[in-house]
This record gives sequence, structure tokens and C-alpha cells, in this order.
Amino acid sequence: RLHAQYFLSLAEEELGTFEGGGRSEWFQLLEDEQDNFRAALSWSLESDEVEFGLQLAAALQPFWARRGHYGEGRRWLEEVLAKDGPASVVARAKAQNAIGWLAQWQGDVERASIAAKD
Repeated sequence: RLHAQYFLSLAEEELGTFEGGGRSEWFQLLEDEQDNFRAALSWSLESDEVEFGLQLAAALQPFWARRGHYGEGRRWLEEVLAKDGPASVVARAKAQNAIGWLAQWQGDVERASIAAKD
């Protein structure tokens, strides 16, 4: 849990600066820590920590988009969105928004439209 919480904090660190593109060092740090983010997301799915998984996956969306990891981002988001368990409407909405953007950037207008309606 502590490992996962640390990486959620790291992912959320730059969320307020994306209008300006974010810091390149932050994107590189996230790139370097990808295996830890994957471990935290896997833990959230295995432990039924749906809220946590939604928060982390949504927070990583700008990284996945900026680094061209659209497919990986969509796979994680689809997995956490499909998971049953307690999660806030806000966390689900942010994850839907994130998957909608990734789908749009991949040219999957149909999935982006579905995400916007959900």
C-alpha cells in the first residue's frame, strides 16, 4: 500500500501544470519508474482497490499521451473501469475522461464517444 501511495503521489505531482505542457524532467522520471507504476496498478486490481486504481490510471494519462503509450494507458484504464468495487463518481469520471482522450488520440472516435457518454 505504501509503495502504491508513493507512486500515486508522484503521478499527481505535476497535474496542475499540463496546460503549459508539464516539466520534461517529470515525464522522464515517470518513464524511468514505469515498472513501479505498473506494479501499483497491478496491486490495485489484485487487491480490489478500485478507487486507487482509477485515480492512478487517470493521473498517468498525460504521461501516457505525451510519451505515446496510448495502448498501454487504455488497457490499464479499461481494466480498472471494468473492476467492480467501491469508487467515487469523480474517480470514475476522471478515468472515463482519460480513456476518452487516449482513444481520440489513437483515432478511435467510437470509443472516445462512448467514454464521453459514460
